[in-house]
Amino acid sequence: GKVIQPGKFPMNNPIDVVQALSLAGGFTPYAKSDSIRIIRRVGSSQKIMKFDYGKIADGKALETNILLKSGDTIVVP
Repeated sequence: GKVIQPGKFPMNNPIDVVQALSLAGGFTPYAKSDSIRIIRRVGSSQKIMKFDYGKIADGKALETNILLKSGDTIVVP
């Protein structure tokens, strides 16, 4: 996605979405930080969770800053 250093990151300890975005170097100037999606496989299907960085930065919707699981994908359009 539109982060400075996209790629795979090992999870040696539990990390949340904000920490993962930080590991990726933050957003590029063209990132839509209000339209982030976390994709998680659940059995044979996928669960898509919305994440709005602006709300988190404002101290709102903190429950959306979930702990990531192995295999989760963060999409920053």
